[in-house]
Amino acid sequence: MTTMTALPGYDADGAELDALVDQVLGTRPRPIDWARLEEPELSEQWEALDTWVRWLVTRYCLDHREIPPCWAEHGDLIAHSRCAAEHHL
Repeated sequence: MTTMTALPGYDADGAELDALVDQVLGTRPRPIDWARLEEPELSEQWEALDTWVRWLVTRYCLDHREIPPCWAEHGDLIAHSRCAAEHHL
């Protein structure tokens, strides 16, 4: 397991860094740190991602060769879908 360390010039608990990120992003959604999600937010994010992938498949007429129904069982498709969904917002 990786231990997070404070960035130079910022407090160890990350509050100052969080404030800076809020200032930079404004009202835009923050990136999701999937590794730190816990229930029930983890289930909510998976449901939202599944909804987005279904929208993507329908919107762009993708078939099972591009996004198979079992996409959530493939790490590379999960990673690409998460990135695409976050950037689409």
